[in-house]
Formats: sequence, structure tokens, C-alpha cells
Amino acid sequence: MTSDGGATVTQRGIVYSTAQNPTTSSGTFVTAGSGTGSFSTVLNGPLSPGTTYYVRAFATNSAGTAYGDQINFTTSIPVTSPTVTTTAASSVNATGATLGGNVTSDGGATVTQRGIVYSTAQNPTTSSGTFVTVGSGTGSFSTVLNGPLSPGTTYYVRAFATNFAGTAYGDQINFTTPTENHVLFADDFSGTLSGWTAMPSDAGASWQIQNGNLIGDYTIGAGSSFNTQGFLLLNDANQPSGDWSASVDFTVVNDLTDPAFKSANVGFGLWVNESSKLNITLGYAQWDWTVGPRTTVDVSVSRWTSFWDTVGLERTVPINWNPSAWNTATLTKTGAAYRVLLNGTEILAFTDTWLNGAGKLGFHTYGTKKLDNFRLETPTVPTNATITGVANPSAGGTVAGTGTFAVGSTQTLTATANAGYTFTGWADGNTSNPRQIVVPVGGATYTASFAVVPPPDTQGPDVAVGGAVVATNGKSVTVSGTASDSGRGGNGVASVEVAGAAATGLPVSGDATANWTATIPVSAGAHAISIVATDSLGNPTTTPISVTVPSVISLSPGAHTAPAAGDSYTISVAANTTWTAASDQTWATVSPASGSGDGSIVVAVSANPATVSRTAAISVGGQAHSLTQSPFTPSRLISLAWSNNGVFGEVAIGSTSTAQLTISNAGNSSLTVAGITYPEGYSGNWSAGIIAAGAFQLVTVTFAPSADAHYVGGVSVNSDATDGVAATPVSGTGIAGSSNASAAHAVAGPGYVPGSTVTISNTLTYTGTATGLGWQVLLPAGWSYASGAGSEGDVKPSAGTTDLLEWAWTSIPASPVAFTYTLNVPASATGDKTLAALAIVRQGGSPIQALATPDPLTVHPVIHHAADTNKDWKISLLELTRVIELYNTRSGTARTGCYQVQDGTEDGFAPDSNRAANASVTLAHYHSADTNHDGKLSLLELTRAIEIYNYRSGTTRTGQYRAQTGTEDGFAPGPAA
Repeated sequence: MTSDGGATVTQRGIVYSTAQNPTTSSGTFVTAGSGTGSFSTVLNGPLSPGTTYYVRAFATNSAGTAYGDQINFTTSIPVTSPTVTTTAASSVNATGATLGGNVTSDGGATVTQRGIVYSTAQNPTTSSGTFVTVGSGTGSFSTVLNGPLSPGTTYYVRAFATNFAGTAYGDQINFTTPTENHVLFADDFSGTLSGWTAMPSDAGASWQIQNGNLIGDYTIGAGSSFNTQGFLLLNDANQPSGDWSASVDFTVVNDLTDPAFKSANVGFGLWVNESSKLNITLGYAQWDWTVGPRTTVDVSVSRWTSFWDTVGLERTVPINWNPSAWNTATLTKTGAAYRVLLNGTEILAFTDTWLNGAGKLGFHTYGTKKLDNFRLETPTVPTNATITGVANPSAGGTVAGTGTFAVGSTQTLTATANAGYTFTGWADGNTSNPRQIVVPVGGATYTASFAVVPPPDTQGPDVAVGGAVVATNGKSVTVSGTASDSGRGGNGVASVEVAGAAATGLPVSGDATANWTATIPVSAGAHAISIVATDSLGNPTTTPISVTVPSVISLSPGAHTAPAAGDSYTISVAANTTWTAASDQTWATVSPASGSGDGSIVVAVSANPATVSRTAAISVGGQAHSLTQSPFTPSRLISLAWSNNGVFGEVAIGSTSTAQLTISNAGNSSLTVAGITYPEGYSGNWSAGIIAAGAFQLVTVTFAPSADAHYVGGVSVNSDATDGVAATPVSGTGIAGSSNASAAHAVAGPGYVPGSTVTISNTLTYTGTATGLGWQVLLPAGWSYASGAGSEGDVKPSAGTTDLLEWAWTSIPASPVAFTYTLNVPASATGDKTLAALAIVRQGGSPIQALATPDPLTVHPVIHHAADTNKDWKISLLELTRVIELYNTRSGTARTGCYQVQDGTEDGFAPDSNRAANASVTLAHYHSADTNHDGKLSLLELTRAIEIYNYRSGTTRTGQYRAQTGTEDGFAPGPAA
């Protein structure tokens, strides 16, 4: 803060707001001490991020609050960690998987690193787990792990992303890698059996009952051992050498009558005995006859050492089979690979790494409650089956890849369409071509479907036209119809349009059929119109239409009446052909004389000199327009106009004043003026004569007053005017001698005190005889009228009046007129204020106006006595001594008490020894002790200062004083209220 403004700075600080130019009342302010000098403050917390603030410094002293220049700044937006999600693992194998994530938000800062982190412990981080970086920035990402994972292990994975604010992690997912060496496939499987009955075997393969008698019904009662079980094995002796296939048909018979045993835990699987005791189980689960067939089955691989040890995959797969019908389970061996098929569909494959080609395979059951009616049979097991291919229709194409193949082998069928046909799919719903099949027991027939390919469409759509309609104005033809392409391949109508013409409503398009309507602009004459319809292949059809359009011409208006003085008007022409225009009268001419299509004609009509009406016929392209002109009617129309509105104002007796009176004839005939009558005091230089039609006569009128009086009357013009006698008022005032006025005003006292009153003295001086007096004052903003004294007049302001004060005297006092008025000063007033006053003196005619001097009148604020240099509302001996110093100013040897305004002194004044005692002076402002404002301190004025100095509180002299209106200096001894 660079200056205290002459008063102590009691408060300073900064004020801020989101709105511009904040103040301590409109914004938020923070104080930072007092006095002058630099200051600062720290704002911690109250601001909002991403917001623009406007700031100003402020300082307050006794005169008010001042503000510095406005600055602004915008707070930053905080950066947060990124937002990232983790995607599910895919392509999982024994040692690898595909992992990834998606960075959906960068948190307000660039993502410098992203990727995945995994571990066998939950919630891995980049410091606790193994992480893989996958680029930077936002968006989806993925990575393939090949080799770093262990078989049969569960891993926990999270995606991560890093920016300036830190590292964020996505949701945790997990997956388990499969074991190695055993490959197991299971799609559909009918695992949960509730009972088997062995049927006689055929020569193809032999089944042996192991650990249980399954011939006939095998029943486990309620009291049976929990581990009651039975196995059906395929003996080594009955397994052909090399590659082989063996099948068994099975079904389930539900003959359960005891509701306490409505379910049983059963299994269906392959069992290898003796050599390695490898058990590949599908479907060990609970079977419930009241619910129906199970829809899922558990699959596992285990082997026997000293106990059953799960060494491979274990999972749940969907199944779909019919337990009330016969189902076929098939075992095949190709080299060291074994496959299990259900109803011809492969559900399991594994490699004989445990048996090395030896051992026993079979089905087994495992029961815990009650199992009834096991039934199992081993039909003849064919090793080959025939695949047949059929084309539908037979001419449509061929099916390749058919023949006799090993049951369970995979074959490829290919359908090939003949010329003119296209392949549409297989009869069983499969659309792949070529397609893979597994050869089922008994073979199968596969039918390929073909469709005829239609020949190419080279013909455009059929077009039907409903007729052509000519518009009543002859400017367009409307044609409508349909276009259809449904009969030729159904390619559809691509567009319908008019060849070579811009038709409204076209082009249009449709599907098989398009309905269309076209409006085509035309002119008079014969026209050949071509409608072109195009199908979706670009094949066009052109349909010609012939139409003859008649000539059409219409005029608007069809008739016109012109005034006698003449006329010019326009006829609008709407036509679809060429035309000529002519008039049968020379007093009515047309232009242009010809045209084509729409246009306009201007008709010029000359004045009608006759007192009867007349007619003319206008012809345009054979169409008639009638014209009638009104007859001439004589008229004499008089009007009067003054150059000074007939007001001559004040004219001294013995002098004259002139003005121009214009007499105009607005008629169409000559006007005869017989005479002009003037009132007393007025005369003219023209009184009679003729004024032609449309002409005027200037008359000089002279006003010559002979007395101090008002001259009011009228000037009358007598003529043969159609509208009779014309008269106009006239006025003037005769005055005796010359007159003038002056005004002055002054502040009673040293100035104003905020929140108090100030009195203004006024003097109005005039010469001559006044008929009216007035006084107007323009006040400072917020000031108001309080009261008045002296010759205030008949009309004066009301208490509380602001802005403009007005006085008026109807009872005229003698000159000079003196009065005072007192004003209310608002408490917020600061600095110099000005008053402007205007005196008004009326002496018969125009008023005389005089600005009060000085103009404007400056009213200075009075806060402290000029002698009170330290402004403590007390006058000390040192301060009184300064007043005495000014009082003792001398010019030569004579004491004058003269002083002058001088900046830099303790009180802003200095002795003026160069001015004589009787010299007048006007100062910018006056010392408080100089009560008469003459630029000098007299003994009486010094005595007043001594009086204030000598004020006592009890017996103690304090020199206290206060502002007080109405005193000679605006102050009074004593403490402030």
C-alpha cells in the first residue's frame, strides 16, 4: 500500500470472488494488518479446484475503502489415480493364458504404464506379484503368457495402470491351469445311470462282470454297504489287437417304490484294471428319479496306487440324453489314443500313457443307496459305417466325401452346386461347407439343399400413367401413375423421374411398386413428356406422354379509376405465352408494349382538363383492362404560415419587428384576395391580388408597439377561397427601456460536515420592472432541502426534495432579493461538492436568465479545524501559535494578517507578506479561522481561535472542539458528541 490518503490505514487485506470487481461487501475478504507497505496472505483450503477467481487488494481509512487493480487466477484440477478394469482370462492352457484389461480414465494425467500382475496369492501388486507391462495410455489391452505358468495351479490376476498420482488396480479374477499329459474332451454325456442288466455278448467283443453279479437284477437294499459297487470290464482277451471299436447299448429302468430311496449316487465311466488301475470317471453324482435326467455331470481322471489318486482334469460338463430310450456308448482305440463316444458324438479322448497299450477298459457303477434294474447289452460292434450324400433337388449339385469309413473317424463333406443353382445349407440345419462329421455306428445320410439362381433381369419396370392434368394457369402439367418391377425378378423400383425436366415430386423410389405424381413446368403449346422408371439393376423403361397446353393470360387488376390530376399505376400480367399491350387513348400510355410469361405493365395517365370523366381500353394479349379517369373539379384552397409562428416577443416602444406571412393556394384554380385585416400595432406590405393555382404570396408583417403592453389579435385574409376566410393569431409585447439581472450565492461557514447541514446564502439583483422571478439549484447526489429563510418566494421546495430545487415569486419583491436555504448532507459525503444556481427574471416577454456566481459554488468538507494540524480534535498551544503567526503577517511595517494556500506546511497555509491589507483575493480554500473568507486573519478571528484553545473540562484546559453548523467558523468549543 503506497499512500494512506492523509489518514491512518486501519485495515488492509485482499478480497476475492468468482465475480469480477469484488468488494468487501460482495466478495470474501481477508485482512492483513494495517498501515502502509507491502503485505501478503496465504489461502489454504477455501478455494475450489478448476475455478477462476478475481482478486483486489483493499485499504480502509477514515475517508473510506480503496481498491487496487483487479487480477485473476484459475485453480488447478487435482490429479487422481487412473480407473482400470480386469478382463477375464482366455486361452488358458497348462503353462499359459491370455490376460488383459481396460483403462477407462487417466485420472487427469497421462497413463505412463499399464499391464497385468499375477500371483498364486490373492490381490497381487507390482511389488508382491509378477507384472507384465502392456504399453501406456487409455483403452483396452491384452498380453499372451507363454510358458511362465505351472500346470494345475490357481493364479490371481489384476490389471494395473500408473500415472502421476500413483498406481490403480482393477478387480481380481482367477483361473486354474490344467494338468499335462492327459487330454479330455466332453461336450454331451449321459452319465448318471441307475442300474444295468448285462445282455449276451456277440462275437465282436466280450464283457466280463467284475466285483459284482450284474446278471439279472442287481439290487442294493437299504441296509447295504455304502461302498456296494460293481464293474463291467472289457477283457484283455476280447480286445482285438491294433485299432478297434466296441459299443454297448444301455438304458435305465425306474422301478423304485420306496420314497425313502428316491435317489442314488452313481457313476458312469471307463475303468482300467490290474496293470495301472487308471480310472476315468464321467458322472459320479446323485440321480433323482422324481426330478428327471441330470443336465450336468462331473468328469475326472484318477488312478490306483494304494488309493485313488486324482492326477488329471476335474470339471463339470453339460449332458443331454434320454434315460428311457436305448443309448449307445462306444470305445475306440487308434494307436495309443482312446476315444469315448455317446450316440456317435465324441465326449472324451485320452492317451494311453498309463497302460502303454495293455490293461482292461470298461464301464462301472458306484452306488450308495438303492439301485434297481440294471440292464446292459453288447450288440454286434461294426467297425465301419457308410456315409451317403444326397442333393436336393438332384439336379442342383453333388456331395463329395461320402463312402465307407471307420466308425468314429472324422470325415469332410463338400457340397458343389451345378450351373444355375446355389448351395443353401444342409437338411439338418448345418450351413458349413465343407463340413466335418464323425462317422456314427450304422452310418448316416447327409442331404445338401440347392436353390435355382434366377436369370439376370435386363428389363426395366412396368409403368402405368393415369393421365395428364393441365393447371388452370397453363404453367404446369401434373402426371401420376405407378411403376412396378415385381414380375421380373423383383429387383425393385430404384427411381422414377422425368427426362430433361425439373419436376416437383420426382424422383421417387419404391420397393416392388412405386406410386408417383409429377408436376412439370410448361408453357403454351404441344409438349412431349418422358417418364423414366429404373429398377435396382439400372434397367430403364421410358414412357412418352403427349400434352397440348392452351395459351392463358390474366390481368390484375381488371379495372382502374384514375384521379383527374393524372396517375401512374401497374397492371400485373400472369401468362404462359408471349403477349402485346396497347391503349386506345393517347392520354393513357402503356410500357412495355410486349412481353413473355409473367410480367407487369405501367400505365401513365395525364391530367383530365375537362369537367366530365373519360375512359380508355387497355388490351394485353387479347385480355381487356378498363380505365376510367375522374373529371376536373375547380378548387381554391387557402393556407397561412408564419416564419415566427406569429409570435413577435418583446419589442421596445418605438422599435419594430418583422415576420413573413405566407399565403398559399393549394387548389387547382386562381385565388383572388380582396383584402387583409391586421390588429392594432401590426401592418403588412400586401393586401389584395391574385394567387395562381399551386402558388403563394409572401407578406411582410411589421409589429410596432407604442405602449408598454401586450398586443394580441388575429390577421384575417378575405378571398374567394373554397374553404372561406382564413385567419391566424399574432402576439407581441411592448416594453419600456432595457433590463438586466445578476445572481450570487455563497456557503455560510467553512463548508459541510458529513451527516449534518450546511447553509447557502443567495442574492438576486435586477433592473426594470419584473413580472416574475425564479431561482433553480442543482444539488449533489444524496443532498436534500431542509429549510429556508429570508425572501424565499411564494413557491419553494418541500423538505426532503433532492436533485433540483425551485423557487418562484409572483408577488415581486424589490431588488435585491436575499434569502438562505439549508441542506441536509448525507453521512457518506466525501470530498468537494458543487452547487449550480440559475436566476430567472421575467419582464413582460422572454425571461432573462443569469447563472449565480461563482458557477459552480464549491462546498468544501469540514472535518477538522485548519489550526488542528494533527487532527486530534484539540487545539494545542503550538497549533494556536501557528494561527498567531499567520495573524502577525506584515507587509512592510504594517500588520496585514494575509495568508496564502501552500502545500507542504503543517496546516497547508503560509504567511503572504506580498499582499496589502486592502487587496482582495480569492483562494482555493480558506483557513477555518478566516470566517469572512477575505484571505486575512483579523483580531476578532484570532480571538475566536483562542476561545476554542481555552476550552476547559472542569479546571483542565483541553482545547477540544467539534463541528457545529450555524457558527461563524462551523465549529464550537467542547468535545464531539
